[in-house]
Amino acid sequence: MNREKDDFLAELYQEMKDRLYSYAYMNIRDYHRAEELVQDVFLLASQKIDSVMQSPNPRGWLVNALQFVLKREYRSHLNIQKAFVEQSAYTEDMEDSTSNSAEDEAFKMLELSSMFKADEWHLLKRAYIERYTIAEIAEELGIEYAACAKRLQKASNKARKLFGEERF
Repeated sequence: MNREKDDFLAELYQEMKDRLYSYAYMNIRDYHRAEELVQDVFLLASQKIDSVMQSPNPRGWLVNALQFVLKREYRSHLNIQKAFVEQSAYTEDMEDSTSNSAEDEAFKMLELSSMFKADEWHLLKRAYIERYTIAEIAEELGIEYAACAKRLQKASNKARKLFGEERF
């Protein structure tokens, strides 16, 4: 990027970062992840700086980009949850229909958990079934947010491979 583009993006960043962060946080309720998503938006803006500069509304371009990033985040999260539900349904089809629902649920969770290492399953269950934030999981485990996010990413990638990459 040249100096003019750098200055344009820096000014836009200073003006919009807090607004974008607030919008992201209101949608996902995880301040660390909201910061990362805003960073993703500005990375995208730097890669498409000519488009941003030519836009009649560069601020609106950033908001639209954040909405896209949030939708992608939500879709990925939802797809992993859906995969767990579908895997549970598959397991349910294999069970005797006369068993009670508490036993069915326990069996489904046991079946799912057997596909992962204990630490992977714990992360996936907390994030996608129990809907804990990464920050809450990191605090529970006594590790840094970045380390927890990386471990969850690895476990999520494993889930994607197990349940079918094309769905994510």
